[in-house]
Amino acid sequence: AGWLRKLPGTEKYTLGIKVFTLGRIADQGLSSCQSVRPLLEELASKTGETAILSMSDNVAAVCVDKIESSQRLKISSEIGQHFPLHAGATGFAVLLGMPEEQVREFLFRADLPSFTSKTETDPHKILERYHSLKDAGYVVSTGAVDPGVTGIAAPLFFAAENSYGSVGITMPEHRAQGEILRKAVDAVLETASAMEKKVSLAQKRGERP
Repeated sequence: AGWLRKLPGTEKYTLGIKVFTLGRIADQGLSSCQSVRPLLEELASKTGETAILSMSDNVAAVCVDKIESSQRLKISSEIGQHFPLHAGATGFAVLLGMPEEQVREFLFRADLPSFTSKTETDPHKILERYHSLKDAGYVVSTGAVDPGVTGIAAPLFFAAENSYGSVGITMPEHRAQGEILRKAVDAVLETASAMEKKVSLAQKRGERP
């Protein structure tokens, strides 16, 4: 849904909002995202979970690439899927990469809908969480957008393109425990660092990322 839109009173179709959304993101760094796909594949392989690469469109985190988990019980995502910035790991990690001034502007101007009983919608409390997680550089969130789903994500910033994003994984809540959770956090952080370094190095060399 969202890729094509039927024109009223006709049998013709036009491009939908998802196409235009991804088009805007392409201008902001999709070439970088394409270059780091092997690292996304490695993250999915290491953790056994669905790996998601997202970029900000200024109002949400939009999935621009994903590698599905091979496990029978898994959490799936779609290219073009929107994740709220104020709730859940994928979106909140984008906020972590942004300067506080931009985060404040977003939180106190945007509509912050509730998805579950665990969704925080108070901008003051969300800002407190931003401060508490900023230094750690990652987010673990369970049930804030979808019940029974745990997400782990870290922020991305591609300086030359001035674009913000996140990389992470999603898994059923019951698997996000103990040593599995700890190793998953480490894998996400390593992937985020490797992605930023790869893009930065290519840009310094004057190469297309």
